[in-house]
Amino acid sequence: MNPICNRDCFHCPYEDCINDELLLEDYQVEKEIDLLSGAREYKTPKAIRASNKKYYEENKEKVAAARKKYYEENKEK
Repeated sequence: MNPICNRDCFHCPYEDCINDELLLEDYQVEKEIDLLSGAREYKTPKAIRASNKKYYEENKEKVAAARKKYYEENKEK
């Protein structure tokens, strides 16, 4: 007989309970907890673009060489 899941894994009374189902509400709550706790930083698209721009400006030669190498290897495609 399978135990009825109360979806509170941290306080689950069943030792053998395995719940692989993740609902949208569960995901949103976990993401909010992670953000509040500082466990993970979620970057916004604006922050990602700024970070990429900064990297490209600091490594112009390296990026240009990588792009040229990629183009040479894949120009047949």
